[in-house]
Amino acid sequence: MPQKFIENLYKRIANLCREFKRPLSVLAIGAPSGDITLRLAEEFEGAFMAIDDPQLLQSFRVADNKKAMLLNKVVDLSDLIGLKEVQYFDVVLIFDKIHSFGAPHQKALNVIMSMCSHCFVWHEGDLNLTGHESLCLFVSCGTRRGLWKLNNTAPNTIDRNWFKTGTAYTGNKGITVSSDFAKVEIKYRHRDEHRDWIPGIDLKSFLLLGGVYPTKQQILSSIDSLDGNFKDLGPHNLILNGRKLCVIDQDDYEDPVNTPQKLKDHMKSIGLI
Repeated sequence: MPQKFIENLYKRIANLCREFKRPLSVLAIGAPSGDITLRLAEEFEGAFMAIDDPQLLQSFRVADNKKAMLLNKVVDLSDLIGLKEVQYFDVVLIFDKIHSFGAPHQKALNVIMSMCSHCFVWHEGDLNLTGHESLCLFVSCGTRRGLWKLNNTAPNTIDRNWFKTGTAYTGNKGITVSSDFAKVEIKYRHRDEHRDWIPGIDLKSFLLLGGVYPTKQQILSSIDSLDGNFKDLGPHNLILNGRKLCVIDQDDYEDPVNTPQKLKDHMKSIGLI
């Protein structure tokens, strides 16, 4: 992709991000998401994830931005569905991948839009997105190239405890996520509890999706630095906010995995590290 067009892409995406008056979460899939993710992490507050070429790991290490994350995974529709069930992102960026998820593009878009509030889709070739905002469209060497912006104003839902693994805890009835540029509000359907929304991705999903940055050694160091009396340190109860691990959901269930060392032992036993 020509550098001048990458600059145009970044400008359009950054203009939306500037509307947020709070930390935001961004998921970017496909090249050049790694470069754009690092730039967004440099300019904005929040958590910024790229699913891109693992060769970019060195760039992430050099940048050493504690808000940026890199995952190495060829994502298909089942991965998108798994993410939708456990995550919410303010913004999702799709670069030349909409036809590579193993499903019709509209089906993939429906899943993507159900886990975010805003989505940018950059695509080479014909793509019928009637009713959505076309930010730029041009023809080069006989190929149509376009950038679309899609918005979702409906509340999102988180329906499961963990990513594509086993059966969800039967007491879980999900979480409703309502967001705008100023705030994110979450409401548990099965208990009366309020907590602040933490931008990021749960540690289990990060590792199952081939997370390579932060590195496993950095993650282990973050686990060792956890301090407190915990009831359930399952990796799905740890939100990776860049390089920081934030513990959630400690009031409703007591699990034997309740110390940093037990967490590391558990993760080794199930092959996460």
